[in-house]
Amino acid sequence: MKKVKPKVGPPFKAPELVKVPITVKLPKWLVAWMHKHSDQQGISRAVMIEQALTEKHGIEPPKPKQK
Repeated sequence: MKKVKPKVGPPFKAPELVKVPITVKLPKWLVAWMHKHSDQQGISRAVMIEQALTEKHGIEPPKPKQK
């Protein structure tokens, strides 16, 4: 009998939803504020930035293409 290995790793993401690391310089006071509030809210600073940009500019992530 052949053993089936469970899938390892995160679930598949559509290519247009994959996150890309970038470097951004921000003032120290803003980074300190983000650090304090991200800990209080239990979310990462990257998620805070993503939420702020999408809300401020009224944009939404693209819908993944159906296969």
